[in-house]
Formats: sequence, C-alpha cells, structure tokens
Amino acid sequence: MNRHLPLFLLLFAHGAWAARFALLIGNAHGGSEVAALKFVDNDLKAIGTTLSGYCGFEKKHIITVAGKGPDEVPRALDRLAAMLPSGEDNLLLLYYTGHADRDYLKMGGARLPLTEMKKKFSEFPASIRIGIFDACQSGSFTRLKGGELAEPFLFKDAEKIKGEVILSSSSPTENAQESDMLGNSIFTFHFVNALRGSGDISGDGKVTLSEAYQYSYNHTVSSTARTWGGVQHPSYRFRIQGEGDVVLADLTTGARGVLLEGSVAGSVTMSDSLNNIVADLNKEKGSRMIIALNPGTYQIMVGNGQGEKWRSKVTVNGRKMVPVDMRQFEKFDPVRIQHKGGAERFRIGISLGGWYGRYDLQPAADGLHDAFSGFREFGISPRFIENGDGFFGGVGVRLKVREQFIATFGYSWMTREQEKTYDGSYRIDGNERKYGAELAIREQFRLGVFEWGTGYCFTQRYVRGIVLLVGLNCFTVDHTVTSTFTDELYDAVAGQRYSDIGYLFLPWGGGGYSYTFAGNFEVTLLARYRYQKVAVPLTTGSVYSDHTQCNYDFSGVDVSLHLSAYLVKRSDGK
Repeated sequence: MNRHLPLFLLLFAHGAWAARFALLIGNAHGGSEVAALKFVDNDLKAIGTTLSGYCGFEKKHIITVAGKGPDEVPRALDRLAAMLPSGEDNLLLLYYTGHADRDYLKMGGARLPLTEMKKKFSEFPASIRIGIFDACQSGSFTRLKGGELAEPFLFKDAEKIKGEVILSSSSPTENAQESDMLGNSIFTFHFVNALRGSGDISGDGKVTLSEAYQYSYNHTVSSTARTWGGVQHPSYRFRIQGEGDVVLADLTTGARGVLLEGSVAGSVTMSDSLNNIVADLNKEKGSRMIIALNPGTYQIMVGNGQGEKWRSKVTVNGRKMVPVDMRQFEKFDPVRIQHKGGAERFRIGISLGGWYGRYDLQPAADGLHDAFSGFREFGISPRFIENGDGFFGGVGVRLKVREQFIATFGYSWMTREQEKTYDGSYRIDGNERKYGAELAIREQFRLGVFEWGTGYCFTQRYVRGIVLLVGLNCFTVDHTVTSTFTDELYDAVAGQRYSDIGYLFLPWGGGGYSYTFAGNFEVTLLARYRYQKVAVPLTTGSVYSDHTQCNYDFSGVDVSLHLSAYLVKRSDGK
C-alpha cells in the first residue's frame, strides 16, 4: 500500500449510512488578480454525474453551488441538513473546485474564510463528513491552481476533527493544475475515473475511499510529472473512529459499462468517441473488473511490459455490463502510439517534392521585345517566352516540433527553353516580299527557388493534419537570349547575347493537409500564393548583363506535393 495512504484503517462499512448528501461548490473566478479557470463547470458535472450514477447519492440530495459567492455556501449546507432523516447515520461529501490561498476560498470577488468553512463543515449533523478540495489559482495551457499553500491545505488543527476525512489535490508546497487535454482539473479527472472502476484495486466491483485516493494520487503524480507547473502530490487529513472503509461506488448494482474478464491483463486505457480518456489502469490476469460507462462506443487498448499492444472497440447500450475478453482484441503496431509521458519533442527529415506553378513572364517578354526592336526594319519581330507555367522538382529539410510547429527549408528548380528562326521581309505596293535576312534566337529561362517557411499543423480531432504556413522565397534567375542575324544581301553575320542574372525575394502564404503513415513518413499537399505588388527588375549579382534589365513578376499560385522521411526523432522518454 502507498506510504501516503493509511486510509485503509478508515471508517465503517458502506451500509452504515442510510442516506448520502453532497454539496458541490465551484467558481471559475477568483478576483481581478487571478485568471479565470476553464473547467470548473466540467468538474462539477463530472462529480455530480458520478455520485448520482454509481455512488448511492440521490439527485435530490446533491446541491450544486456554481459561480456563486460565499454567502450561498452556508445556506446550501443548511438546506442539506434539513433533508437529513432523523435517527439515522448519514454521510456528507463536500467538493470544492476553484481558486484559493492559505486563508480563503476565492469565490468571485468575495472571500470565504477557511475558519468559517471549517466551522460549518464540522457542525454538519452527519456521522461521517468527506471533504474534497481541488483549489485553483491561475495558468495557461496547464494552468496553475492554488497559489500560496501553507499547512496541508485546509483545517490546520486536524487533531480535533471527529469523523472527518479531507482530501486535497496537492501537497502543502505545490500548486494544483487543470489540463486542456483532459478538459478537467487533473486531480478531479482521475478521482472520477477511479470511482468509475479504474480505482477498484481489489476487483470486487466496489471502489472504496482509500482505493479512490490511491488511484488519484498515483495518476495525478504521473500526469503532472512533466508539466511546467511541476509535479503535483495530492494530500489528505483524516481523524475518524472505527475500522473498515467507506464504499463510495458500488458498480455491481445497476451500473452499465464493460466487464473486463480475467484474460485481459496489463495496462488498460479506454477512450470515448471524442478521444477522452475514461479509464486508465493496470489489471492483473485472472481478476475481473467493472468499468461504469455511459452509452456509447469506446476504444480499449491493452499493453504489456514488452511493448506489445492490442485494441478493441465496444459499444455500451442499456443498463447492463458488456463482457470483454482478449479474444475480442487485435494486435497492432505500437510505433504509432505515443507513450504516456513520452511526448514527441521534435523530428527532422528530408523531403522530395513536385510543384506546379504559374508564372507570368509577359513583363520580361515585353522588355526583350523592346531590346530587339531594331530588327523591325527588316520585317522581323521576334516573340519570347510569356508563360512560365510549369512543373518543378525539389528537395528540402523539414523540422517538426511537438508534432505541431513546422519549419522548412528547400530548393526547387525549373527550366524553359525555346529556339525560333525569323525570316526578314518588306512590303512593296501593299505586298509582302521576302528579304534575304534571317534572325535565329535561342532563349533559356532557368528559375531556382530557395524556400524558407514556418507554420502550424493542427493535431486536434476533426482538424488533425490541416497545415497553415507562411514563408519567404528567393527566386534566382538566369535568363539568357542568344541571337544570330544573317543578311544575305550584304553577306554579313552578327551575333548578340542578352542575359539577366539575379534574384528576387517574395513572401508567400498557404495551407494544406498532411498525413503521417508508417510512423516516420509523411505526405503533404499544399497550395500557396506568392505576393508581389508590381513587376520589378532583378537584384543583379552579375556583371554579364549588357542591356537594360527586364522586369519580372513572380506573384501567383502553386500547388505542391511533398513526401517526407523523418530520419531523426526525439521524444520525452519515461
């Protein structure tokens, strides 16, 4: 048994309390000096549903105080006290989620002193009182809950308490946390899962208070081991009389869900259709275990110590248990599954890509047409490449951080060429006659693109794989025109060479979809737009240009398909 858990000496048998009552308190706001919490309503709903569904609390005996001030708490306790049946032993469970410090529960803009809370709680006329406090302060993705903590969180003179058990979500010197991934406060999430059956260490279909605490302690520590808020260790205070333990959840009477048969053994994780974890436990072979679940379809994954994994889907309908044994599972490749606590840090790979891009070379063609305007007197008006649309090939390096943030560097290229010969002519009396002259032109347009980009890949359900990117392109151009002019009349031959060599920077933005397969491979389809306001000359790094530079406009759209192979991969190991 965990050294933090002497609760196995607790309390009386489950049947000692004829009635159970609960007060659930939550407030996401703790005043102007702290940030609002996101999941207080989720916490209250999860606790309330679990208590009424599996823990013997009638719905009329559960009062929820959500988003209210301190004055509502004593009034709610008085209302519960008025419901108590006379002459019977009763149980009170008080749950709080929200902001707190060493002296107060922070409820909106007001404060509830712990001394006042303690007095009301201790005076409640129930034979056993259970307090669960998940107190919060502030944070971001994993937001801190709880701020300044002194004594174990609540009720400093615990040695005077009679018949009370107090559980808190963190130790005296730590903060509690809530998680966007879980959609709850971390401690509350695991406490609810424990009551659903994950905490049933004995396998008898009943979850005691000590079992629920032990499960919540172990999984809270594990879940917070690598958060920026630090490791969170739940704590407890208790002073009771008698022996035994309180059965909080009895899953053998009326609960629906799955019954894990004796053949199922190892680490078991269950998730619902929205990929929310509803059970996470280690199960011994030969034991049977009940997990209470709402109607729906669930995925169950089982793993052993050798890294082997199996999975199965099960549908829960009606109010009955669905038996599950290993014959219903199929083995699958565990490479694709991210180990708990093993979040991927980064991966680096190479990519091969193909592009189809649209490039308007009309401004450059107009410039070349002007440069060859002197041949018009021979009836020659050459035409040059106006449409740069074409396919590119390319290679690149791709970096992915935390499976979401992307950085790319690549190079791609394209070449367009044409050779044409133009015969001279002249017009006499309205008729066109051939002139003994010829202009042969060879044009070559080489375009290279250095690309830098950064972006974000969504990993959430329904938008997983969608990619948004922005970046910068450096277009390198070698645009060369060589010509040979032959005049038969004067028996003359002349050659010329026009060359634009330089570069141009343009920003771009776009998006697409990325699909990962076989663990280390990824195929990505992207559409991008390159922005350029007006056509401009190249920034020339060459001295070989012997005419006025042409203008270029590289704005436009391209579509690309990339195949990436990740050669380096690093994760946060256990």
